[in-house]
Amino acid sequence: MITLTSTDAQNHFGEVIDTAQREPVTVTRRGRPLVFIISAEEYAKYSESRDRKRGAVNDYQNYMKRVEGKISSAVNQLTDEDINTLVHELR
Repeated sequence: MITLTSTDAQNHFGEVIDTAQREPVTVTRRGRPLVFIISAEEYAKYSESRDRKRGAVNDYQNYMKRVEGKISSAVNQLTDEDINTLVHELR
């Protein structure tokens, strides 16, 4: 990955764009990373991955909401005898 100062990136912006088509470019200011410049193709991959992750998180949260309701109602119906039986079966 190529690293440039913000001044160099401004002065050589055309070259920065060409380079970013092949590999990410880090632009720094005062020695600290400020931005990363990536190609549209890399950004599309990143966005797709981020969207899949968000979808998986939403699916999991929806599943937990459905299951929590079933579990809490099932637990409330357990008697002391049921609980003792389950505990002894797990030993």
